[in-house]
Amino acid sequence: MKASKEVLGRNLDFFKALHEDERNRTARLAQLSTMYIGLEGLYVSAVAFKFNDVAASAASSDVPLWVFLVALALMLTALALTARAVAVETWEGLALALPLAEKLEVDPQSEEAFLLDRCHDYSVSASTNSDINDTKANRLEKAGWFIFAAIGVHGAGILWGIGKSLICTYGG
Repeated sequence: MKASKEVLGRNLDFFKALHEDERNRTARLAQLSTMYIGLEGLYVSAVAFKFNDVAASAASSDVPLWVFLVALALMLTALALTARAVAVETWEGLALALPLAEKLEVDPQSEEAFLLDRCHDYSVSASTNSDINDTKANRLEKAGWFIFAAIGVHGAGILWGIGKSLICTYGG
């Protein structure tokens, strides 16, 4: 039976490592969410609070206002996707300590059965948390593309205005 305990111990270590990987992934996704929300919030608030200035700047630099509105819409979409990614927070815990302790008092388990149950706890938790993290990662990936598109549209509009201004200034 000693080999059985050793095998179960190695399995438990494996499932603990899987669980820890998902915990680390959750932390990385939270950091990415924070960065995205900061960038999105800065852009949206700058355009929203300075909309009259943005409109005046667009008119004076020959950049159509719709360029800024499209960029703003893209950034708002990115913000909504990021907020939805952050809202997925149903984290799967391992086991409730008090019910587990009460169960073990009433019906003591062998060490093998205990280790097998903990392997199952870690396995289920890691699997559930992986699914949650996949959902977060997919939403953040889409948000990243919307941020990229918003910055691209904004930059293209500015370059268009500069080009149009140069053509008007130097003939064409």
